[in-house]
Amino acid sequence: MLRSGFFLLPIACVMACSSGISDVAPPGDEDTGGATDTGGAVDGGGDTSTRDSTISDSSAPDSVVIDAGGPDSTGTGEATPVDATVRTCVVKSATGTSDDCATDEYCDSPDCLSGTCKHRPVSSVNFDPICGCDGITYWNSPWAHSVGHSTGAAGPCSSGPLVKTCGGLTPKSCPAGYECILHGTTPSWCTAPSPQGLCWSLPPDTDCSGGAPQKARLCGAAGTCVSACQAIRKADNFYDDPTCP
Repeated sequence: MLRSGFFLLPIACVMACSSGISDVAPPGDEDTGGATDTGGAVDGGGDTSTRDSTISDSSAPDSVVIDAGGPDSTGTGEATPVDATVRTCVVKSATGTSDDCATDEYCDSPDCLSGTCKHRPVSSVNFDPICGCDGITYWNSPWAHSVGHSTGAAGPCSSGPLVKTCGGLTPKSCPAGYECILHGTTPSWCTAPSPQGLCWSLPPDTDCSGGAPQKARLCGAAGTCVSACQAIRKADNFYDDPTCP
């Protein structure tokens, strides 16, 4: 009996003692958000744990966003400033020019309808044909723009009511200051009774040195092979000939 009572006494004491101890958080414990915290642990703010049910956080709630001074991702509703130097213009189909631009400007209008006024560039001598909005084929776009004319599609003018042609069954001449360039695609074109050509605008100085030249052959007994650039510069009748060296 004595031995049995000796073992029961410590066990009973342990049970009694543990049931009588209050819930006191150890010093420096972390708030896990589970049981009620009576130790006065301070929530550091910004943690992801559940808030204490009895102690209010001393810091701002996690949902509050503090503006750090950087740019906002949303607009302020202010109108975008308009560049007062940009002026619109309308192209006149008869002349390919615009009355809306100053005398040192041209109307930049790829669709030959409307665009914006831009300063006229310095003329270029390089061979890079482009169709003007007036139906004239220009040596290149800088040349056309330097004289105030708008341009559309790259390459010589092809077809359309505004395209200025010359020659033909009912011979037509180009307006004053423009060259009639007779250009075919086959040798038989040279013997056609009434060949038709295009009206070109050529700058005072031209250059055929740049780029891969289009091979051409002059009409006539000599049949000399030249570049299309050279034939146009000389205003000679020619046709395309890929067999030229």
